Amino acid sequence: MTAQNRYIPSILTSLSTFLESALLSEHNRSEATALFAEYLSQKKSLSEWPVSELIRFLDTSEDHQTKDHMIRTALIEFVQE
Repeated sequence: MTAQNRYIPSILTSLSTFLESALLSEHNRSEATALFAEYLSQKKSLSEWPVSELIRFLDTSEDHQTKDHMIRTALIEFVQE
């Protein structure tokens, strides 16, 4: 396991905690977590978190272009914090 991969469970736990207050629906929280896990798997470095990188991922991934606005907003807010 690479050093970067060791951080992913902790990041997803933090995301889950954040989403509990940011999104009301369990379905939206699950969808947001799955989407963010995919984003993490494509990230080259976990030491930098530019919001523009996440937005580019959300805009260019065909599967995610039509995602709920609340999910997009919550993920962007998470990365900003």
